[in-house]
Amino acid sequence: MHSIKHDMERKVKWCHLVCLTLWIATTLRAEVVPVILQCEYRENPLGVSAPQPHFSWQLESAERGIRQTAYRLQVTAAATNRVLWDSDKVNSGEQNGITYRGPSLAGKSAYSWRVKVWDQAGRESPWSKDAAFETGIVNPQTDWVNNWVGGSPVKGDSESMSPNSQYNLIRRRFDLPAGKRVQRARAYVAAQQYPLSFFVFHVNGQAPGNLFPLRRGVYTLDVTDLLKPGENVFGTSFGNPGNTQHDANPQRLLCDLEIWFTDGSHQTVGTDAQCRGSTGGPVLCADMYDGESYDARLEIAWDQPGFDDSGWKPCLIAVTAEKPQDSVLNLVRVVETVAPVKLTEPWPGIFILDAGTQMSGWLHLRVKGKAGDRLRLRFAERLHSDGTLDMSTVTNGLPAQQTDNYILKGGQEEVWEPNLTYHGFRYVEIVGWPGTPILDNFQLRRLAADVLSSTASFACSDPDLNRLYRAFYETELDNLMFDHTTCNQRAERSPWSADVMCISEAAMTYFDLAQFFQEKWLDQCLYRTGPHGEAGNLVYETGGYALIWQAQCALVSWDYWQAYGDAAYLAPCYERVKKFADCCSNWFDQLDSVVYDPTQKRVVSHSSKNDFLIDAETPWRDPDGKPCDNLLKYWGDWLRPDRNWTKNASFLTSAYYFHCADVAAQMATALGKTEDAAHYRQLANEVRAAINGRWLNKNRFYCDNDQTVNAVSLAFNIVPDSARTSVVESLAKDIVARTNHLATGCIGTLALVPALAENGREDLVLALARQHTYPSWQYMLNVGPGTFWEHWNDEAMSKCHMFMGGSISAWLFRDVAGIKPAAPGYADLELRPGLLNGVTFTKATVPTIRGQVTSDWRWESDDFFWNITIPPNSAGTVYLPAKSVERVEESGQPAAKSPQVKFLRMEKDFAVFAVGSGSYQFISRQCPARSKELSFGSVKN
Repeated sequence: MHSIKHDMERKVKWCHLVCLTLWIATTLRAEVVPVILQCEYRENPLGVSAPQPHFSWQLESAERGIRQTAYRLQVTAAATNRVLWDSDKVNSGEQNGITYRGPSLAGKSAYSWRVKVWDQAGRESPWSKDAAFETGIVNPQTDWVNNWVGGSPVKGDSESMSPNSQYNLIRRRFDLPAGKRVQRARAYVAAQQYPLSFFVFHVNGQAPGNLFPLRRGVYTLDVTDLLKPGENVFGTSFGNPGNTQHDANPQRLLCDLEIWFTDGSHQTVGTDAQCRGSTGGPVLCADMYDGESYDARLEIAWDQPGFDDSGWKPCLIAVTAEKPQDSVLNLVRVVETVAPVKLTEPWPGIFILDAGTQMSGWLHLRVKGKAGDRLRLRFAERLHSDGTLDMSTVTNGLPAQQTDNYILKGGQEEVWEPNLTYHGFRYVEIVGWPGTPILDNFQLRRLAADVLSSTASFACSDPDLNRLYRAFYETELDNLMFDHTTCNQRAERSPWSADVMCISEAAMTYFDLAQFFQEKWLDQCLYRTGPHGEAGNLVYETGGYALIWQAQCALVSWDYWQAYGDAAYLAPCYERVKKFADCCSNWFDQLDSVVYDPTQKRVVSHSSKNDFLIDAETPWRDPDGKPCDNLLKYWGDWLRPDRNWTKNASFLTSAYYFHCADVAAQMATALGKTEDAAHYRQLANEVRAAINGRWLNKNRFYCDNDQTVNAVSLAFNIVPDSARTSVVESLAKDIVARTNHLATGCIGTLALVPALAENGREDLVLALARQHTYPSWQYMLNVGPGTFWEHWNDEAMSKCHMFMGGSISAWLFRDVAGIKPAAPGYADLELRPGLLNGVTFTKATVPTIRGQVTSDWRWESDDFFWNITIPPNSAGTVYLPAKSVERVEESGQPAAKSPQVKFLRMEKDFAVFAVGSGSYQFISRQCPARSKELSFGSVKN
């Protein structure tokens, strides 16, 4: 009995030992795990059209100092469960922009993929969980089964263009076999519609994924849950601007609806000869700018099974019309439902609804009245002093109506919201309401692109700084739509190039914009060039002479590379940057003596001074020898307070010439193109030397000592080392002389904040950030709807325009929270807290491509507490305010002895440490920095 008991004890101990050994082995093997797998920067995307998609992932680990040294990636065809591509082990620390290198992917197909990594110790991770992606239209010639229907046929089709062939409603009835269960179903949808109008796509009366409205491109929609056995219907409703001729632009629908059943069978229906169209329905007219008019008395169940469409006409088929490929992966959705905060009646029967915030979207209402009662809803950003609606910022410039009309059908309570328009607004004027409305009658829908999967956060002890953070968040979100717009209320809403250049760094900090900027910006401009390599004033244009505006093709590309470190996009970005740097050198730099024909809008002849400068001020001559405008001077420091927007035009265009050559050199270096790098570095040096020789005065300031030129020269690193201190001093003196006010437009403001912050004048940035009188950011926020404006002054222009707020908003994270990327894609960081007068704590997160970076610091008496998180596969250099390294603790022990913390040096009043990835809790005792008063209203000596 004793022997049996002893054997049992030994077996139990052995089992425990085996279990412990397995646990230790598993733990050691799984120190790092790949998570958040993305294809084309979307999780499990539908409709990927890239023939070689790109993959990315983040890493998760509880251990500090994790570095990826290799990866292995597998892509599997879901239909056959066959591995199409196995990268094998690739020795690389790259974890985003990994290009698919396998056999050609089939269109309309499902794939899964997974990845494993190796860390710095050679430990192999387990495979990640499987992620999925589905292709859309990869080859438009073969992937589309059906054809365009409706609208007017193109030349060569069966019928000439005729208004009778234009339908705003198209439907297609189809049956699903009884007894079969749908495994998955996808609708591949595209439309041609009137300019500036939208369309909706419904299956059995519902919009897939709550998506509405839709615009350009190919949409891949999951309609699995919308189908049912027996009769089904899909169809579309088009917007129809009231001032557009029906035969001016064809309206057509193209759809393949692919259905896979659980028994392995497959069915395809789509836009074919069975589609029927009609002109009518409740939508009287609708477009992006003027709004939607809807007559509920005309409602018909056009998108429902069982509807009698025998009176509708067969749709015409446009067989020869070209079919599209480019997928829309970044979809626009209702991202928030907002309860209005206030309802007033400034005049009898005129009600004003206050959203409490600026937004892009529309009004959802519940109303009961008589058939034929008419509601008019007007949307605007501001009110007159008497509380009535002020439409001035909507109708000034490029006017929009921003008006919805709803005609009641009568009887029971009616619920309505538009779905073929959107508005930029804070206030809604309601006229014609039957009786007196209450707040509960209304909800507000906020519309935005898919950019909110991860967002930055910021909070500190200074309410003015918190307001700046929120203002940029709101302003930028309201302009992240079907394009990156620069205002959301008037008839413009366009992707102006320099406007986005002024905020791209901040935007890519605040929002998940990797895929958005690829789809909506880079893919729009990288492959478009004018005859000399020009870009354009709008992202999808080319040509013109506004070098500063066109420079976005280089500078937005640079910001994208810095934010995401996407090696796959670096090469095409560089090719566009290179072309534009050559354009600056071989075209703009040659236009020193110009004969220009205004009637033909072309340069007839020109000669060059060969001085590496751009002359934007000497008048040009027309063919008769008469002076005419030098077109290079326009679009300079746009919207300066003094309205002198062409001031110092030659300096500014030359400075951007230098900056583009400098960016080309740095991108060429990153790609290992040594000859290109040397060429553009030499070009940049020549331009810098010419600028300093021409405009650096007394080694103290540039041109006429204007804030913009001094700021641009500092921010672009044009200033010689010997003059830097003096130029900073000149800039500071001008700000102080203006009682801590700026005097810059959008270009100058973009440069002003980094010029000061990177040269020891954080005190002046803080003074500008706290300034409440005109011109200032806080003045905007005091007077306006809580968003940034287009102009510094309170004139009738956009009150939701972000370009003046870009640099100060990026500063909150870089120089207050102290999170700075030190290498592309945040592979390395510089962490240095902003020790600003009166700021006692700051907590911020930045959702980088590698994972979340956190900076959470606070003062308690003279002790400084700082919690930091760095994602795996990144590292940081930490600048901690400290009297000495001996007074610094990390996680309860001396910092110099803490794991993954390496003391580097004392630098002024900072202890500098190198740290790996992970979470850290630093405490610096009795800091000298706490007792120092930063100067305000005076210039440092």
